[in-house]
Amino acid sequence: MVLPYQRIKALARGQRPAIRSTSRLNERQFQPASLDCTLGRRVYRVASSFLPRESETIAELLKTRTLYDFDLKPGSILEINTPYIIPLNESLALPGSLDARANPKSSIGRIDVFVRVLTDHNPQYDYITPGYKGPLYLEVIPLTFAIRVAPGLAMTQVRFRSTDDRFPTEAEMVVTHKKFGLITDNHGQPVPRRALRLKDNVISFSVDLTGSPIVAYRARHYVSELLDLTKRNHYHEDHFWTPVRRQPDGEIMLEPNSFYIMATKERVRIPPTMAAEIMPYDPSTGELRSHYAGFFDPGFGYSVRGKRGNIVVLEVRAHSAPFRLTDGQVICKMLFEKMAELPAKLYGSNIGSTYTSARIRLSKFFKR
Repeated sequence: MVLPYQRIKALARGQRPAIRSTSRLNERQFQPASLDCTLGRRVYRVASSFLPRESETIAELLKTRTLYDFDLKPGSILEINTPYIIPLNESLALPGSLDARANPKSSIGRIDVFVRVLTDHNPQYDYITPGYKGPLYLEVIPLTFAIRVAPGLAMTQVRFRSTDDRFPTEAEMVVTHKKFGLITDNHGQPVPRRALRLKDNVISFSVDLTGSPIVAYRARHYVSELLDLTKRNHYHEDHFWTPVRRQPDGEIMLEPNSFYIMATKERVRIPPTMAAEIMPYDPSTGELRSHYAGFFDPGFGYSVRGKRGNIVVLEVRAHSAPFRLTDGQVICKMLFEKMAELPAKLYGSNIGSTYTSARIRLSKFFKR
């Protein structure tokens, strides 16, 4: 089961806290069902991405894999298609009853920056094993835009989970949908059970290519401007993005190795009893990756006025061949997990959550 806000805060307290930091943890880092982790003060430009063997630490690998390193200062630049490893301020001393998963922050996924958490002795990205005790490292690869970063910047988040019964059954999902309306249409009406693409604890979503005049945004290549991730509501979208307009046939052609922002037809309401995560890659949906930042907190779309729910905004990257995408095509799958207890706070604008709109929205760095 997923630990809520108050249980995560408890992990950071006491004589032997399970969550530690080289800088003081602040209230903004504690989300309804996750912890924002922040950049430390050193950057290692490595020759390639890597994973450690079970006998290796990241620090040991950095000694042989680093091309050069430098102090991370406000305004430090990370180049396109270049892998960097940055130690995070936070470290963990988990009990054996807890593991954790990491995911990029939504604002980071929406600008095509690929980030993954690494831990010692663990040949898996974004997974932290039960009982892990040690530092956290972040691999950062800007794929489209060169970026400026700074110490203390939150680019990834960690969700803590107990290792006991964590997934709802399909029957429990049906009951929850009947009670809360997990998936709704554009009018806020719960999708009928027969139309709910549900298997076990996973729901499939389809892409919306007809619902508005602009159905997607495609990232521009070779932008001659740095994207400073410490600025908010700052950049003109036209400098970085090309709008993709609705076509009469309800189709678009994804260009190879291009990055898009688009949205689902369905709206989602995550009740306080659940958390969710978009599965990052499913080959059955086509030659594309449909999401980078996958965590959805309790309360997402739940307390929206009128109870209509929120669309799921997708970060989509086509692979090496053009790909035809059609209106209503299944594009992603969302996995639901149980909460260990009701969170003391829920996702929403009242706690400063950024993405509460019911329409496609670019990252918070761009003017609204």
